[in-house]
Amino acid sequence: MFLGFNAFTDIIPPVSVSGKCFSILQVLDLQHNQIHGDFPLWLTDLATLTALDVSGNRLSGEIPSEIGRLKLMEDFKLANNLVSGLFPSEIKELVNLRVLNLDGNLFSGEIPKILSELMGLKMLYSW
Repeated sequence: MFLGFNAFTDIIPPVSVSGKCFSILQVLDLQHNQIHGDFPLWLTDLATLTALDVSGNRLSGEIPSEIGRLKLMEDFKLANNLVSGLFPSEIKELVNLRVLNLDGNLFSGEIPKILSELMGLKMLYSW
């Protein structure tokens, strides 16, 4: 589902994440909208996602630990938001992850060592 490059300010959860449409959703592109607030926790219930792009919005807060539920994720782009805080160790559960883009956020400190556990990671964009 490609909804990028619009002026959406919020995304609301579907009535039923386990509903037919969302039970097969693999790609969700919401890049370059005006979505603000914390990372939408309901996105971590979309177990079939292989690609999620929320770059270029105004998401803030921390990456939720529930991100580890997205076991099929191959491409996760969260660049150019206002995300900060600690990096969840559950990211290591994304064993299929190939691309991780965290560039342009408010993370600080060292790049977390847990990223070295992502053996399939081919591209890492970070602070």
